[in-house]
Amino acid sequence: MNFAKSDRRLLAIAFSLIEMMITVALLGFIVVGLTAMFVQTQRAFRGGMAQTDVLEAGRATSDLLARELELAQPAYLANANFYVQPQTNNFQSLPGSSMQRKNTLGEFFFLTRSNLTWTGIGYFMDPVTNGVGTLYRYQTNASGSQTPGLPSIAGKYALSHRVADGIVHLRLQAYNTNGVLLDPPIPGAWTNVSASWNLGEIAYTFTSNAVPAYVELELGVLEYPALKKLQALPSAARAAYLAREQTAGRVHIFRRHIAVRNVDPEAYR
Repeated sequence: MNFAKSDRRLLAIAFSLIEMMITVALLGFIVVGLTAMFVQTQRAFRGGMAQTDVLEAGRATSDLLARELELAQPAYLANANFYVQPQTNNFQSLPGSSMQRKNTLGEFFFLTRSNLTWTGIGYFMDPVTNGVGTLYRYQTNASGSQTPGLPSIAGKYALSHRVADGIVHLRLQAYNTNGVLLDPPIPGAWTNVSASWNLGEIAYTFTSNAVPAYVELELGVLEYPALKKLQALPSAARAAYLAREQTAGRVHIFRRHIAVRNVDPEAYR
């Protein structure tokens, strides 16, 4: 009789099957919630790292371009002192808007001087596939009264090295000493400055004593995860992916207004 009472007391304090099932279900919900929170945190961390990487790469590239462009110098010869040529363009739909952003990819070339040595520095995009390319820099030197000319395509490859990947926008605009954009037709009678439209953008050639007084640089860099996804897509789908609003939101634009140190004011009188 005493054993029966003891067994009933043990049964009274034990968990029932229903209670155990409820406990397991609650634990399952907690684990699922924690897992979802972990995944979201990890995704936010990766997104933050991707933005940090592209911001660092974009700033470093724009700083490099700005430091070199401000040293552009006229050679007072018939060769080009400063040359800008737009090559391709495309459009991206902006997030939350019916507007589109125009991305332009081009190349430019300019001269600098150190003592008696002239240096020709150029930047160009290759390859450009569906509006995304790799930025390359090349450099060529000449001494004395000679100045480096704009290299051929083969010469650019032979002299070049890679600067940055995932570039979707590279545009350079020139301004005179009054801060006025030099767009066709060129205001004034500056025979050593020419500008024309190409693909809806301005192409420039400066010769003799002329270089821009100021240049405005725009650089657009696509985040690395978006770039890898773009590269993994079939060729037919890449243009549509790049034009999407979500992809446009993963492009970081860097702008620099650069004063050219060696401008000759006589070129604009």
